[in-house]
Amino acid sequence: MDLNLLLSTFLILFAAYLLASMAGLISEKSGTVNISIEGTMIMGATLYVLMMNGLGAGWASMEMWGVIFSTLIAGLGGVMFGALLGMATSFFKADNIIAGTALNLLAPVIFLIVRFGVTGGDFIINTPPIWTIYEYFPYIMAGSALTLSIITWVVLNKTSTGLRLRTAGENPYSLETTGISTNVTRFLVLLVAGFLAGASGAVIRMNQFGGFVGTVYGAGFIAIGIVIFGQWKVLGSVIGSALIGIVLAFVQVATGAWEIVEQYRDLFLIIPFVIPLLTLMLFKKVSSPSAVGKPFSKSTRT
Repeated sequence: MDLNLLLSTFLILFAAYLLASMAGLISEKSGTVNISIEGTMIMGATLYVLMMNGLGAGWASMEMWGVIFSTLIAGLGGVMFGALLGMATSFFKADNIIAGTALNLLAPVIFLIVRFGVTGGDFIINTPPIWTIYEYFPYIMAGSALTLSIITWVVLNKTSTGLRLRTAGENPYSLETTGISTNVTRFLVLLVAGFLAGASGAVIRMNQFGGFVGTVYGAGFIAIGIVIFGQWKVLGSVIGSALIGIVLAFVQVATGAWEIVEQYRDLFLIIPFVIPLLTLMLFKKVSSPSAVGKPFSKSTRT
């Protein structure tokens, strides 16, 4: 097995899952169950491929600035999904799960509209994984994701902004007494979460061979599982992302190299979905924010 290939694949997957799990973490810390991470990642991947396909031959061949610019656009697409979720849950008091599920269903539809309505079907761009072109790029992505996770920990635990964010998820009525709107706080957090999830979708796409077909293969749901596995803590999400990254990188690189891995490939692929379930079974006590998933209204105390 090519260890360099394994390491590069792991670093990209680690970065993608860490960004997505940070999106889920800050959403739930502020009181919103962000089921729409999957759809947001699909939206981000769609915009990433669209930009790479439309910026010209030089950019589409993965010039570095093209990759960075396209990733930022993917993040902005995620902000749009975050705004939709925030409007539905914070201001229209929609059920978090239903609103998130609706966005997950909307994302593939947008992909199909872009592919067949905007580009006339000339949309599936065939590019190799980015680490086959820039060997150092996986290190940059992993380092950036890890830095963002450290910043997230500092903001959540060492700043007044983080205190307000956590209060919105733990005791929103107390936050209102300080003159700060719980619903606005949750909405703004979802914009940041949307950017992280959208960028994560672009990073996931960077690791795939062949053309993009409008799916991230459950990566968003795995990210939600990582948040649960990590017990709503930044360090837990880092460890969970690393664990999932190792498993999936091993499967991706080892498939075809070892007959036993090829034979049991599907079994390996379900491991990321099983880990959060085992966590809930082994650890009955969870540390989720007490007000998470509960629409806030000044006129109603629960």
